[in-house]
Amino acid sequence: YTFEHFKLIKCLKLWGFDTIIIILHTMKKSAANQKMKGWLNRLRDVQTKDWFSIPNLLSYFRLVLIPFFVYYYATAETKEEYMWSSGILVLSGVTDALDGFIARRFNMGTKIGQLIDPVADKLTQVAVVTVLMFKWPIFSVLLLLFIVKESYMLIENLRLYRKSITLDGSKWYGKVATIVFYLTMVIAVFMPNLSQETIYLLVTSASAFQILALYKYIQLFTSLHKSHSK
Repeated sequence: YTFEHFKLIKCLKLWGFDTIIIILHTMKKSAANQKMKGWLNRLRDVQTKDWFSIPNLLSYFRLVLIPFFVYYYATAETKEEYMWSSGILVLSGVTDALDGFIARRFNMGTKIGQLIDPVADKLTQVAVVTVLMFKWPIFSVLLLLFIVKESYMLIENLRLYRKSITLDGSKWYGKVATIVFYLTMVIAVFMPNLSQETIYLLVTSASAFQILALYKYIQLFTSLHKSHSK
């Protein structure tokens, strides 16, 4: 209760309106119960409908694949073992495309899915680039650029969210940067005997698109902040 509530209750007691006090307490308790029931109903809906939808289950599956990929790639010695790790990465990419298709085609998109899907994507990308970095240190440049870009976008999206502004999906430059990023990873994983020159070329290309995407997103976020401030 606020100070004003206590003043009102004190006055009512002085006036002998105990019945009114009881009614006020009952109304307060009833409102709190209704609010609690509303939150419980929302939680129940989330647990049964959102958490275990098919697209979200595919996102969970991608998260489970991450340690398996890291293990198989880190311990691979033969061509067949590298193919196993490549197959896991391809499977992760297929489930990524599949969960998005199912969510759009059958209207199964959820708020939780909007959070879990990008988290699974980013964790997979970071895991793959990290293990590649131990084989080819040049991948540390790509990893650093990726972390900078994603951190910047996270911060700016949070700032926009506070202003009730949201981006309407990924932009073309972001999608192109992601595609080139994935292609670079798949090629490096699938072909472990690539020459240093080829690896440098792949990493340079992927890094260039990461820089382009970061530059364009900086322009976009700056424009959105300026338009909102007006």
